[in-house]
Amino acid sequence: MSSYLRPVLASALFALAVTASGADAPKAAEPKASAAPTKSDAPTAPADLKAPVAATPENAATYLGNWDLALEGPNGAAAMKITLKSEAGKVVGEMSSEMMETQKFAEVIRSGTGLILRYNFDYQGMAIDAEAKLTPAGDKVNASVSFAGGAFMMDGTATKQAAK
Repeated sequence: MSSYLRPVLASALFALAVTASGADAPKAAEPKASAAPTKSDAPTAPADLKAPVAATPENAATYLGNWDLALEGPNGAAAMKITLKSEAGKVVGEMSSEMMETQKFAEVIRSGTGLILRYNFDYQGMAIDAEAKLTPAGDKVNASVSFAGGAFMMDGTATKQAAK
């Protein structure tokens, strides 16, 4: 595991322990409002779903492809990649970065106009849950990644790579 991810997970585990003990954990900063959109390079927001459902190639077609995430968290900037594709009638994918091993998504969910991507990974013998979200917002797609039930969070944007 990279030297960057160790303090990230240590912070997340500490915050999770504090929350579990009943003490008040620090709250994540609210996202800042963005300037009015000028030109849209983001995919068109898919239709809003009233209730979360499993992602299908049809209801998540806008999201299929390769994504670059530019995130900010308490430990600074982080870059991650998400790949989503249709396989045997399901949406499957993975997240990767220079900081961590590639993680396959255990669950891909369409919720509202966005996607929720869930996975688990092992950190020193402990299973840590993680969740990435992609949510259209005007001319961009917001991205967030949370670890250990939201004990550690990173927010930013996602940019879809052009099809090759």
